[in-house]
Amino acid sequence: MNEKILVVNDETNVRKALTEILEDEYVIVTAEEGKEVIEKIEQGKPDLLIFDLKLPEIEGLQIIKKIKEIYPHLPVIVTSAIAEIKTVVEAMRLGAEEYLIKPFHLEELKRAVGQILGKNTTIDLPLEIKMLITELSKKMVEKEAKLEEASQYFEKEFISRYGKLLPLSSFIEVQL
Repeated sequence: MNEKILVVNDETNVRKALTEILEDEYVIVTAEEGKEVIEKIEQGKPDLLIFDLKLPEIEGLQIIKKIKEIYPHLPVIVTSAIAEIKTVVEAMRLGAEEYLIKPFHLEELKRAVGQILGKNTTIDLPLEIKMLITELSKKMVEKEAKLEEASQYFEKEFISRYGKLLPLSSFIEVQL
């Protein structure tokens, strides 16, 4: 029997995308608002809850706290654009098994779901390392953009001064 996942997100497109990603392996139930969470859990007895931390009408960390009080064994995956260490740590302290920072790769979500539901045996990295990798990736993208910009500037300046680009070998003296 397939495990049941409750996906809670106020954005229709996100709910639809998460459903499409996971529906081949799991039964997906969705909710649009945080206030529906407890009712949907009682109705459907899901094996996993995936929800966005920022929902209208209810604060996301309070959802985790309330769910863990009533259903302490229900695993929770939080998705959020909030990447502040304080929020991530608080969500994990309250009982979230995973905290995926948006934008996240779909494979990352599938891995987290599989691991929590026992369908994945890959080694999970500690949260601190995941956050460090995410931060380093962002910095690398920024640096790469700056490097590309500098390269284009250099090329334009060189051409304006010397008329054309010369191969690097014309500047290096080769001694045999």
